[in-house]
Amino acid sequence: MKVPAILFVVLFNVHLNAQNSADSNTLFPKGNKGSGEYFTGNVWVNVLASADSIFNTQIGSVTFEAGARTHWHRHGGGQLLLVTDGTGYYQEKGKLVQIIRKGDVVKCLPDVEHWHGASAESAMTHLAVNTNTQKKIVTWSNPVTQEEYLGKKYQAKAPPTQPFGKEAFDPSDKTTLRWLGMAGFLINSRGTTLMIDPLLGGFDMPVMIDFPIAAKDVPRLDAILVTHSDNDHYSFPTCLALKPVTRAYHSTVYVDSLMKSQGLPSFGHGIGASFDIGKVRVRMTAADHGWQNAYPGTSNRYFKNEDCAGFWIETPDGNIWATGDSRLMDEHLHMATPDAILFDFSDSEWHFTFEGAVKLANAYPNTPLLLHHWGSVDAPDFPPFNGDPRRLLSHVVNPERVHILAPGEPFTLKSLKK
Repeated sequence: MKVPAILFVVLFNVHLNAQNSADSNTLFPKGNKGSGEYFTGNVWVNVLASADSIFNTQIGSVTFEAGARTHWHRHGGGQLLLVTDGTGYYQEKGKLVQIIRKGDVVKCLPDVEHWHGASAESAMTHLAVNTNTQKKIVTWSNPVTQEEYLGKKYQAKAPPTQPFGKEAFDPSDKTTLRWLGMAGFLINSRGTTLMIDPLLGGFDMPVMIDFPIAAKDVPRLDAILVTHSDNDHYSFPTCLALKPVTRAYHSTVYVDSLMKSQGLPSFGHGIGASFDIGKVRVRMTAADHGWQNAYPGTSNRYFKNEDCAGFWIETPDGNIWATGDSRLMDEHLHMATPDAILFDFSDSEWHFTFEGAVKLANAYPNTPLLLHHWGSVDAPDFPPFNGDPRRLLSHVVNPERVHILAPGEPFTLKSLKK
């Protein structure tokens, strides 16, 4: 078919304008195709300036098709990324994925492992400025997995579980604590055994850890202490499974009513009340965790502060404070100095918040902090389960007292010099 002259002119101008538009988005030619040894997907690299002894700097333009990215790598002398077109991702090891766009500048610090590339929907081009090239320009590592690329948020995970058995319940001449995962602890104080908020299975969210002992393998417990009614603390499946070997359950008056209705041998106590378990004395401490009141429809009752609690546990070898889930209260900062704190540092408004947790930790600058409420649940978007111990280490006084226990790992309680 013969194309009319006027239509030919129009088509030519459309093509020319489109070409000019494409060229305007491309500062430099694409260069050579990148090797699959270092990149996933289609990537082009154009080295614009090689390093020399005067500038010690290398500059390249790198173009990524949608979905393409580098492998994990690091630069001995650091790198600057100047995004010239499109949208992409940048991630450092152990941190969240960042979205980067045209006009953004990213500083890749020396020897920090990272990757970068295009988003799943858009191509991306950046200038890569490798500085201090007298040091090693680049060290390559593993490909970025699809899970990493798609941006599953980073979660700090607990160390590998250290299983234990009946020996952990035997009489001894000391007080030993073991983190059970989640918010749970086992305490054996010279043969008096109790668990705090035990959850050993049957949770309604995916769990990332192996529990260090099964409920069926627990030989005996003098008591179970439960801080409040949330099912990651009052696990009815676990409490019911432990009923044959447990002498008594202790909690707030409200949680006691739930336990009694479910046939458990339980006792309810008010804030400030004390009771004895063998050689151990326990006092109820204040907590503020009535989150249900802020979300109409969550519960058919109004939650009072006394429906939640912490526990001050006096043993022959020192005092343990299990704070329970709580907003930070002024009285939390003026307790007697505990010899260990079962420490919740999750960044949630219905917990201490991260800043509040640091404030609490530094109110007792020599007390060991046994971390919990982290590294157990696969819920990257849920802050209460996602504290990161590495962040805590750089904010608390005497960070060597932060104990990042594995589930099941023993910790021996020692009285501090007051």
